[in-house]
Amino acid sequence: MWPNGLELRKATVGHGRNYDNTDLSPDEEIIQALFGWDGKVGCPLAYIPAERPVFGRESYSKLLPWQEHCTLMKSVVRTGIPVIAYGIIIGLPDDDDDSLLRLEEAISGLVDELIEINPELEFQIAVYSIAPLPGTPQSHNLRKLGLLQFEDSCVWGGLWTPTCNTHHLTYEQVSDWQIRLSKIRRSKTEFTNYSGEYSGLINN
Repeated sequence: MWPNGLELRKATVGHGRNYDNTDLSPDEEIIQALFGWDGKVGCPLAYIPAERPVFGRESYSKLLPWQEHCTLMKSVVRTGIPVIAYGIIIGLPDDDDDSLLRLEEAISGLVDELIEINPELEFQIAVYSIAPLPGTPQSHNLRKLGLLQFEDSCVWGGLWTPTCNTHHLTYEQVSDWQIRLSKIRRSKTEFTNYSGEYSGLINN
């Protein structure tokens, strides 16, 4: 299993390099080796750190452009992997209702395409809120902008609990979006299967 996530960019022919001419097409041999599942042997579950695959991608240099991201995700699903937990991050400073609505539409469309490839795929969304992790650019930026609402590390350290406003949304509204986006799934359970255990948000 890959519970901590694998950078999709490293599963491309360019192997994670970040140059303008890097080949971002899927490296099918690596993808099969990492994610392949034949029903008994292989990878039964993978956490995909999509972070912000569409809007807000600029905050994460490791991410692929959206079309390349979709192409690579389809290659991953073709390996037969049975469970994917797809992690995204919301609550970035510029997030608003419109950008999160477009994020919802884009991911929903991708999930529909993935289920067409493997109707048995258990696809779940793990929706995290941005957090001021010490030493990160986000931590400095969130504090500088005055968006952090709670300094208690017991609160923001869990990542499930929104602790920051955006320029357009309160942390309570970010929480509402967190629950809404977590419902983009094709799964028999309402929990997020993370690290092989069922934990996370309940969608009631």
